[in-house]
Amino acid sequence: MHGSMYDAQCMRGCGAKPWPLDIANMPPVDLNTMLLLGTPPVCIRCDGPARVCTALAVDDHWDTSHVEVARMRHETFFRQLSAERMLTVLEIGCGTVMPKVRTEVTRVVAEHRMRGGRAAHIRINLHQAHIDEHEDNISLPLGALEALRIIDQLLTD
Repeated sequence: MHGSMYDAQCMRGCGAKPWPLDIANMPPVDLNTMLLLGTPPVCIRCDGPARVCTALAVDDHWDTSHVEVARMRHETFFRQLSAERMLTVLEIGCGTVMPKVRTEVTRVVAEHRMRGGRAAHIRINLHQAHIDEHEDNISLPLGALEALRIIDQLLTD
């Protein structure tokens, strides 16, 4: 949906396919200014500027071709999911500033329910846990680790 923070793409659009970023050798970032302290990554094909291969807040330059196959698999999986199967979605830490994941989870859950399936939507978010009223919706206003530990304990006891 958003791409990968571990892959890079050319900002010039030279045609290079996305490639893995060498995270271990990335220059450090100044935590006060959030500026890179060194040479930024360059395209493996044209030596032009490179960027992470993910959707940014305001972004007209993201090459989505590498995520189209995954998106199609995602859509096919949920379309073919039998209404007889219980769907449980954990939405962890998704806020409202960029609600793309929240919107997608809500859509998938609603479509499964419309086909007659049962779907549990569990929203884990310390500050923005509100979720629409439904018997199978659960709001957990907790940090992710704390919520997952509680869920694990409930499942193993």
